Amino acid sequence: MTDTSNTPPTNPRFQALIQSLSALSELPAEPGDAGLLLQAGPYQLRVMPDGSNDERLVIEVELADAADAPAPALALLHRINHVARFRHGWQLSLDEDDHIVLHTQRPLASTDASQLQDLMASGLERAAAVAGLWNKALAMIEQSGDTQRHNLNLDIGALRA
Repeated sequence: MTDTSNTPPTNPRFQALIQSLSALSELPAEPGDAGLLLQAGPYQLRVMPDGSNDERLVIEVELADAADAPAPALALLHRINHVARFRHGWQLSLDEDDHIVLHTQRPLASTDASQLQDLMASGLERAAAVAGLWNKALAMIEQSGDTQRHNLNLDIGALRA
């Protein structure tokens, strides 16, 4: 599902990048008011200009609902960020709706449509890897019945750089 809301972002450089991306792929040429929003399988991918810096681009992938997650599972998100901190520029966070979001930022001026397409694909691959770890962690916690303290001995170092 693609959201093409009626009020596009006013950043002309961002709009030009999305139009170039559309020419390169089968994506819509007009971003909506929240940027370009795509449903890719179980993931929602958004490409938008940075709200505080017109020179930056944000790519984020919503990958899971964490509203009822036990603390050890939430700690896993911090452990993944810690392991990955020197490997790449992607971070995990919880949004205001308690959804796990994987996101990165790039300079808008030095990002072309092909690079954006690669970043979008990379974000979806990374989201799938994190979602796998997330689901495994929740299963381990549910199986043990211990939602307060649990040693989630997962191979988070296996996430690709």
